[in-house]
Amino acid sequence: MTAELDFPELKDLSPEEFEAKANEIVDDIEEAIARRLVLVDLPVTHRFTPGLYIREIHMPAGVVLTSRTHKYEHPFVISKGVVSVWSLDEGAVTYRAPHTGITKPGTRRVLLIHEDTVWTTFHANEGDAQDPDEIVYRVTEQHENPRMVEALSCRPENERLLLNQRQEAFV
Repeated sequence: MTAELDFPELKDLSPEEFEAKANEIVDDIEEAIARRLVLVDLPVTHRFTPGLYIREIHMPAGVVLTSRTHKYEHPFVISKGVVSVWSLDEGAVTYRAPHTGITKPGTRRVLLIHEDTVWTTFHANEGDAQDPDEIVYRVTEQHENPRMVEALSCRPENERLLLNQRQEAFV
């Protein structure tokens, strides 16, 4: 099955313009999330095998979050839960565990967690790095959303988030 985007204004965009538009849409959503934000713990488990980094994130029901932009194709597994996922290139999809999928380069997602969810990603780890932050830096695009920082800074209780604002879910 194939799906066609029904956004005539997007059809003539270059790949760079399309990526910028996708980032703008997700930035708008991040800003809206930040304005209504309640701090939620998203436990992450890191595992390493030769040449492979495995990142498992636990997301509670009711959470809305965004992902980083992925540089490389890699598999993911949803081993528990139900989650609706939106991205500009795929639209909205609801996944129910168990589910295995492939993340394409350039993917940036918005997620709505319907049931407690466990989402695991698998990344090539040349050089067998053991620092998860270093690996995340290598396999995702660095993108700052100034509107999210502004929205967070309006709420003093978000000081901790301002220090770490780009540590959003990496799914």
